[in-house]
Amino acid sequence: FSLLIAIFLPFFNADISYSQWVQTNGPAGGWCGHINSHNGYLFACSHGSTIYRSSDNGNSWSTLYTFPFSNFESSLTSQGSYLFFASSGNAVWRSADNGSTWSAVSNGFPYSFYPVENIVTSGQYLLCGRYRIFRSTNYGNNWDSCMSGMASPLTVYNLTVIGSKVYAGTTKGAYVSTNNGGNWTSLNSGITTQAVLNIKTDGTSLYACTSVGLFKSTNEGAHWSLLNNGLPADWYYDLIYDGTYLITTTLDSKYRSSNGGQSWEAANSGLTSLASIYLYASGQRIFSALWGGAGIQYTTNHGTNWIVSNNGFYGFSSDKIAVKGAKIFTCGNMQGLAVTTDDGVNWQYVWNTLIDRYVYSVAANNSCVFLSTGSNGVLKSTDEGQNWTRCRNGIDTIYTKRLYAYDDVVFALANETAAGSYRSTNNGETWSVISTPVSVEAVARIGDYFLAGNSFMETGGLIRSTNKGLNWSYNNNNYLPTGIVAKDSVFYFYLLGSSASGFYKSTNFGANWIQISPSFTKGVGKIYVVDNNFVNITGNKIYTNPVMDTNWVLKNRNLPYLDGIGALTVKGSNVFISTNYRGVWKIAKQDLVSVRNITAEVPVSYSLSQNFPNPFNPSTKFKIDIAKAGLTKISVYDITGREVRTLVNETLPPGTYEVRFDGSGLNSGVYFVRMTAGEFLRTMKTVLIK
Repeated sequence: FSLLIAIFLPFFNADISYSQWVQTNGPAGGWCGHINSHNGYLFACSHGSTIYRSSDNGNSWSTLYTFPFSNFESSLTSQGSYLFFASSGNAVWRSADNGSTWSAVSNGFPYSFYPVENIVTSGQYLLCGRYRIFRSTNYGNNWDSCMSGMASPLTVYNLTVIGSKVYAGTTKGAYVSTNNGGNWTSLNSGITTQAVLNIKTDGTSLYACTSVGLFKSTNEGAHWSLLNNGLPADWYYDLIYDGTYLITTTLDSKYRSSNGGQSWEAANSGLTSLASIYLYASGQRIFSALWGGAGIQYTTNHGTNWIVSNNGFYGFSSDKIAVKGAKIFTCGNMQGLAVTTDDGVNWQYVWNTLIDRYVYSVAANNSCVFLSTGSNGVLKSTDEGQNWTRCRNGIDTIYTKRLYAYDDVVFALANETAAGSYRSTNNGETWSVISTPVSVEAVARIGDYFLAGNSFMETGGLIRSTNKGLNWSYNNNNYLPTGIVAKDSVFYFYLLGSSASGFYKSTNFGANWIQISPSFTKGVGKIYVVDNNFVNITGNKIYTNPVMDTNWVLKNRNLPYLDGIGALTVKGSNVFISTNYRGVWKIAKQDLVSVRNITAEVPVSYSLSQNFPNPFNPSTKFKIDIAKAGLTKISVYDITGREVRTLVNETLPPGTYEVRFDGSGLNSGVYFVRMTAGEFLRTMKTVLIK
């Protein structure tokens, strides 16, 4: 009978639930670092080292490539058939297939991951720079330093090619080269600051974007004059001329001028964020690469109004995530706040006069949603984010960056210094100062008892409260804890950086601790409890384990390279994670916590054991043996051949595993568990009785 099932099951229609991480449709936007064109496409890069491509002039974007390193500043250029990417995280990369694949071209740099933020094409030359300027005459195969005439040390803010000249904006002023970087000449007469960020032209005059304002030269940079009619003293990052208007940008506004800079007016209508450092012209559109969670916008009418261009651009850095009713909220530093009511199918920004782009944390209880922001302190909403009010009565600072909300107590805690932590027992109407001996990175609760702390040597430690966070004291000053969590009235934490590193637990609310397992070599970061299983997030890796031992299973299937995972939450049958610059991802809860490695001994063959108990209600377990590393899939089918669960669908290393099948939500009846691994294929029958 099992053999017949194994033969025929592949031909049944399957209602397959996702057994791997999938990206939700956003949040769109985020940090856009640069925009450029090549071979009829537009390319944009996020600060998370992801390249996006558009074939319809920015109406929609597709994720093209994610580099395996962190990145903050970057730029794109093209030369011949090649597209080039310069990164602050890892030198210069080159693509010959319109951005689909990339290879490093770093021969000649001081080291292979040397930071480079700017790259331009000047005839047969490529020039790039950050702390030095380098150039190449063979499409990036080799690079030579070209700093003759420049002060040292300096930082290169930007490189611009205007005609046959190359201009450099640096921390030591403006420079020009008339021989493609062979020699440089200072152009600072009249400029009152050394911080020159960019040099641009309207075809007649030159304009210098600086840290104190915008300067203009009518004699090719021999002398500069400050433009201040309608322009405040500020950092000016970029300027572009569209044939009619000059448009320039700061972190707080955009301005335009139709008379060569004699007078200026604001050009911010429609912008979801004023913060921008880069402008790019494509056809009739002027694109603005935005900070503050806004991504990309463009104008077709000289900046009279701006249109969002984020369809498919997911550069949003989600640091914190919270659930309130049917809504999921996520936010990140300088990214604003985004919300979904349909588990990520659609995302919207929550904009309000009280909310700026500096949203550090979000938390929710049954009554309210709370935000910590950069300039407005703590905010709260009683209508799931429709309206927000300040709730700072008793808080003396706006820089409380960690929020933890329970129905009877809310904390606004410092995470950088030990000062500035507060507690409210009336949903933020009033706050009282609480003394926490260390800054707080993680919190766990059992009744009136709280455990908190962080792993930083300077301000770290494990602290404990026995009265709902009113008073705190060191639980052990020598502990540098990560992964603080509570499960079944037991506190757990991971001790970092010690000969006694490992997992610890306390069965008396933190009064005493015992080590329960040694150090986990893959690392421990944040720990959550999902469906009675532990989930460990460390860096960009996710591990699961039903008990606190060292047999953790990696659960990163289908996740790309991530610069970091911010937080995890559960809503209904799904688990959601927030990520740096790649939006929010989700997986079915049952698919995250279904398998556990119980021994690393290598079996001589594959096997699928009969489940126990059988019949079962509502869950059961069975063992599998994996003889060779490879893709293992275990699915559950009902009597009609419809796939109702995918328990495992990932690459497992050799070993013996315990797999859990939770039949919650399924009807009583006969089910078939089918395992495939390499050429191994087995099916067993089991019975669910409710």
